[in-house]
Amino acid sequence: MVKRKTKRKKRIISSQDTGSYIDTDTVLLRNRAVENAVLDNFMIRFPHLLLHSHFYYKFIEGGACTIGNHAHLHWEISRVCSGCAEYSVEASSHSFQPLPTQYVVLPPKVTHGWTMQASPLLTHSWQVQITAEDATGEQILNEFKEYIVASGFLVEASSSQKQVESVLWQMAGKNYPAQIFGPILSGFSQIVLGELIAKVNPWPAGFMDAGNNSQAALSNLAQRMKVFLDDNLSNSVTLDDMESHFHYSGRHLNRIFQEIYHCSIGHYLRVQRIELSKRWLATTDRSIKDIALSLGYSNSSQFCRYFLSQAGQTPSGYRQTILSANTERVQQSVREDTAT
Repeated sequence: MVKRKTKRKKRIISSQDTGSYIDTDTVLLRNRAVENAVLDNFMIRFPHLLLHSHFYYKFIEGGACTIGNHAHLHWEISRVCSGCAEYSVEASSHSFQPLPTQYVVLPPKVTHGWTMQASPLLTHSWQVQITAEDATGEQILNEFKEYIVASGFLVEASSSQKQVESVLWQMAGKNYPAQIFGPILSGFSQIVLGELIAKVNPWPAGFMDAGNNSQAALSNLAQRMKVFLDDNLSNSVTLDDMESHFHYSGRHLNRIFQEIYHCSIGHYLRVQRIELSKRWLATTDRSIKDIALSLGYSNSSQFCRYFLSQAGQTPSGYRQTILSANTERVQQSVREDTAT
């Protein structure tokens, strides 16, 4: 029910299922902002599966509203939190009205539409790209699709999902900044998706606990990043390249790498490139400019600054030190041969 207040105050709508309130003006504003975001705005990692989610709200205050038949490239998970809507799914040739306790789960490329049956209508939903990373993941994903279709595209929400949702509504109404609101959405997605998929493929006991957090998966990702970086020391690889390769945001990748290896991706690259440059300086006659460009530095001056800070001397000074040391070893060897 919409409560009207003075013009200076915004309208609010009660979310009866959670017993909290959400600011409709904020929802409308956030809806415009978040719906335009890329799919991997909030990213979640499960064993054998890679999931990228994109969350958004939709609020319709009154009047008839019909969304014609359409299909998505990714999974769509929705919940009607206030009002009533009737969904039609072409794949199963039937219509249904989801209860306030149910999620509507639609696999990719399933044609569907919906009509508002009562107003005001408040829904929250997100699209999720789910990619199987191995044969086990393929099996999980296929079983999940079969389970959803057999369930008539409706899945009951758990108590934990409703608890997190209650916090979500409260935070949305207070218009928290994205850096605070984003992790809540990501955590909410993890709870819902984890519990949905667990219905057909239960995770190990305690997997959803914050303390467990699939540490093995994080370590595996960090190790894959390290191999990628080591293989590309002589290429001008950037954080954008890593985002494209691993399908995670640069911020997320850097946080995981730092957690496992206790240094940033940029710092690791600089250190390893300096170590590689030392080998080239000691074993080849390549120019300093050529080495700098080969390691992705924009100019030799930038390379020399990093080298000096890491090695305590300039590249030319380091090369001279190595040459002098090699000469001394040769001379010492000659002296020893002469003495014997």
